[in-house]
Amino acid sequence: MVQTMSSRSFPELLSPKSARSADVVDILERGLAKEYSVDVLSVSARSKRMRYCYVVRSADRQQFTLYLEEDDSFQLYSWVDGLDIYFSQYLPTDEAFDPNNFCAVLRAHPSRRQYTLFNRECEGCDTRYYSCSSSPTTDRQELAHLVHSVKQIGDGVLNYMDVIIPGLNDDNSRVCWCPRTQASSVPRQRTLSQDKQREDEVRLKSKLPSWNEKLETLVLDFKGRVSQSSAKNFQLSLDSNKDVVVLQFGKIAEDTFVLDYRHPLCMLQAFAFAMSTFTWT
Repeated sequence: MVQTMSSRSFPELLSPKSARSADVVDILERGLAKEYSVDVLSVSARSKRMRYCYVVRSADRQQFTLYLEEDDSFQLYSWVDGLDIYFSQYLPTDEAFDPNNFCAVLRAHPSRRQYTLFNRECEGCDTRYYSCSSSPTTDRQELAHLVHSVKQIGDGVLNYMDVIIPGLNDDNSRVCWCPRTQASSVPRQRTLSQDKQREDEVRLKSKLPSWNEKLETLVLDFKGRVSQSSAKNFQLSLDSNKDVVVLQFGKIAEDTFVLDYRHPLCMLQAFAFAMSTFTWT
């Protein structure tokens, strides 16, 4: 189907050097911890098949909940606070929910045209008894860097996204970008316009729609998954192969959107990329 466009918990990697360990242990001892689905942070298996999810938006358009479509199970909750978007493995109705104990954050630049996704823990350090942070509130492992822009296509205007994510090792594990490794993604924003990506990164770009003269709108093929027009409808494809779509996000009801993703993304990355569009109009 061609769709028109206008214009559970997450693993707490317990480290002796984490200031949050005591809080996490307390939650475990009180029986409040939810069973974790490894797919939230783990890189998707190498497959052409999409993982089907959906997102429900609150009436005030400031809170979002991610569910797995196959069994309607809750996966992640996010909320907007100022310029930033926070993620939690708990719902606000859960006794264990604490807005200060978020598991990841999408930090926005003042222009809201650039974002960096940070994991509150660090896959490269916490399991090896290192510390890449001097404070529990310091942003740690970087999972993505996003740049938003606008493109003119025909008589339409497209909200466009450039993304850089860490590359993958031979065992499908993620290359670690953290303060200790000094492999920050932030300076990489200057390389997005270059033709060749680095060996330790993967680049994604918005798939360009076409302008339909009859409908007088931009159109993308969502394979029947999207049923309503929205400025937030988008697809991401590999920069190295623009025919390979690895993520699609689109509206199906007033406050409900489908979110489908595949390798080389994890669920958290896919959810964060979709949430970065909440200001698109």
